[in-house]
Amino acid sequence: MCLETLYGFVDTLAQPDVQQPSSLPIFQEPMCLISTSEDGKLQVEQGPLKQIEQIDAPLVTVAIAGMYRTGKSYLLNRLAGSSTGFPLGKTIESKTKGIWVWCREHPKKPNTVLLLLDTEGLGDLEKGDNGHDNRIFTMAALLSNVLVYNMMSAFNQDAVEKITNAKDGTNDEQFGLILPTFVLCLRDFSLVLEKDGVEITPDEYLEDSLQLKCGNDISVRKYNRPRECIRKYFPKRKCFVFDRPGDRKTMHELESVPLEKLSESFIEETELFLEYMYTCSPKVLISSKAVNGRMFASLVESYINAIRNGAVPDVDDAIMVVANTENERMASEAVQIFKKKIELIKPPILHTNKLEDLYRDMQTAALANFRMESMFNAEKFEKQAVSEMDELWEKIKTENLQLVREHFESILQALYYKKIGEKMSRGEYKVAGGYPLYKLDLEAVKKDYMANVKGIDGYEAQQVLIMFMDNEAEIESNVMLDDQKMTEEDRQSKYS
Repeated sequence: MCLETLYGFVDTLAQPDVQQPSSLPIFQEPMCLISTSEDGKLQVEQGPLKQIEQIDAPLVTVAIAGMYRTGKSYLLNRLAGSSTGFPLGKTIESKTKGIWVWCREHPKKPNTVLLLLDTEGLGDLEKGDNGHDNRIFTMAALLSNVLVYNMMSAFNQDAVEKITNAKDGTNDEQFGLILPTFVLCLRDFSLVLEKDGVEITPDEYLEDSLQLKCGNDISVRKYNRPRECIRKYFPKRKCFVFDRPGDRKTMHELESVPLEKLSESFIEETELFLEYMYTCSPKVLISSKAVNGRMFASLVESYINAIRNGAVPDVDDAIMVVANTENERMASEAVQIFKKKIELIKPPILHTNKLEDLYRDMQTAALANFRMESMFNAEKFEKQAVSEMDELWEKIKTENLQLVREHFESILQALYYKKIGEKMSRGEYKVAGGYPLYKLDLEAVKKDYMANVKGIDGYEAQQVLIMFMDNEAEIESNVMLDDQKMTEEDRQSKYS
C-alpha cells in the first residue's frame, strides 16, 4: 500500500490542541502492540502488527519510557498532533499496560510515518516486577530511534540507575548497535539552571549530571557505572525541562484544557520539545536502510520471541531476519517485474542477437531496485531471482526460435512455390533435360532466400535451408530419374 493511499487526509498536525477527524484507514486510535500473557510473558498483538506491515514508508519511531504517572502519554499525544489518544491517567494507578502504538503521518517529513510507542510505566508498586520493567524498557530501546525518558523533577542518582538497570541483561555490543537518540524530559522542573553563578542550558545540565567521579572505591564505582552506561549507549543526548502546566486540577484535565489555559512557560517548553522531535530522522538499520512497516514488524517479532524464550534479544540476528525477509521480497518483486516485461514482447524477434540484448536490459531493469535497496548478504537472493528469470527466458527463447524458424520456412516455401512449385505442377521438369532446369531454379530459390534473410539470423536461416534441402532431396532424385528416363526414351526413339 503506497503512502499516498494510506495517508489521504488533510494535515491537521499544525493544530495539536484541536482533535480533527482522520480518514486514515489504519490506526484511528492507539492500539496495544505488546501485552502480557497469562503466564506473565510479553506477547505481540497481531492486529496492530498487521496494520504496521502495510506501511511502505520510512518510520520515525519514538518510544517514551519512565516512571508511571509522570505524564508520558501527554507528550506522545502532542507529538501525534492531538490532545487525546493515548490515555492519560488521573490517579495513582499506572494507566498504560504493555506497549501501545499509534501511527500518524509525519507533520514535517513528506512520505514518512511517525510511529509512537507508549510504554508501561516503570516502578509500579502493584506490579512489583523489575524484570518486567527491564523487558519493557529493552523493547522500547531496541525498537526506537528516539528514546524519550520522562521523569519528574531533577535528574538524580535513582533515575540514572533505573535507566541502566532496565538495560541490564542485554549484550553490550549488540545493545550498542541500535544507539537511539536519548531525550530526557524533566517534568515540573523547578531548579534554577545555573552552575557557579553562570546560566546553563538543559543539555548542559544533563551532561553535568552524567559527569564521573574520580576514584575507584565501591561507592564511586556504583555512582559511575550507570553514568558510563548512559554515556556509552546513548552518545546522542538531549534534555528538555518543563514547568508545571498549571494547578492540580489543570494537570488532571490536560486532555480537555485548552492550550491558552496552560502556563506560558509549559507551552513554550513543549513547543521546543516538539520542534526538536520533528527533526529526528527515520529509524535505520546498521546498513543505513530506513526501516518501513514490514521491517519494523519483523523486528518486533524477533525481539519478543527471544525475550519469551528467556534469551537476550540478539540485535544482529534480528536485523539479519529483517534483511533476509526484505531481500527475499524484493527479489520476488524483481522476478514479477521481469515477468511483466516478458509479457510485452511480441515474438518473433527475428534478430536473435537483439533478443539477447533485450534480455540483459530487461534483467538489469528488473533488478535495479533490488541492487539498490538490498541489505547485507544479498547475493543468494539475486542468484535465485536470476535463475528464475533464466527459466522464464528459456521459455520465451524456445517460443521465439520456433516462430523464427516458421518465418524462414514461410519465406522459403513462398519462393519455392513461385519458382519451382508452379512449374512442377505443370510438369515442366518432366521432360528430357528437366533436371538441369530444376537445379537452376533451385539455386535461384536459394539465392533469393538468402537475400531475403540477410542480416536477420544467418545461423537459423541456414539451418532452415539445410532442413528444407534434406526434405527436397527425394523430389530432386525423382526429377533426376524422370530426366534420365525421358532422355533415354528420346535417344532410343531417334535410333529406332
